Amino acid sequence: MPGFISYQSIDELNSEWKLKIDLGILSRQVNFRARITEKRKPEFLSFELKGLDENVMGSGVLLLKKESITETSVTFKISLEAGGQSAPLVNSLVSSALRSQIGEFETQLRKILIP
Repeated sequence: MPGFISYQSIDELNSEWKLKIDLGILSRQVNFRARITEKRKPEFLSFELKGLDENVMGSGVLLLKKESITETSVTFKISLEAGGQSAPLVNSLVSSALRSQIGEFETQLRKILIP
């Protein structure tokens, strides 16, 4: 995952993530609490995110679909929204940064899944 620093499991549904968010003019470490809201092994996972140090909330979905014996399609969706006075600017920057990092995420995921 782009910007991944660390991950710590708290229990079966909760974890904490540290990510480096690089928005071009702004780069910082952001700490999130993730809570799994639904899990259907092995194909579906939904989660909610809450910033621990920042006024940021979000949610996401990971969907795996077996296409054939050797192929699986992966869909990953994430939505983040900042709060506070600077929210419109931060939301615009985050949206742009996430779009630009999708290719990097796909490349890293392929390295893990296809040795």
